[in-house]
Amino acid sequence: MMVFDEQDFLQMGYVSTAQADGLVVSTTKGLWVYAMIAVPLVIVTMGVYLAFEIVNSRRNARNNKAAAEKASDVV
Repeated sequence: MMVFDEQDFLQMGYVSTAQADGLVVSTTKGLWVYAMIAVPLVIVTMGVYLAFEIVNSRRNARNNKAAAEKASDVV
């Protein structure tokens, strides 16, 4: 059984846990500010990552096609 003291979730100060008569979780009023900043940043980061992955996969497909055509020309 885990025992929680008065500690912050990930030391950020937005979500606190305590154990009195069971596990008590409380949040601060500033949690929505964190969410409004974090969620768009995660979406932008994942979008940039996805764009790079698409460009890289198209480049690899183009290079593989060119290499296959070059190999068939040699034979």
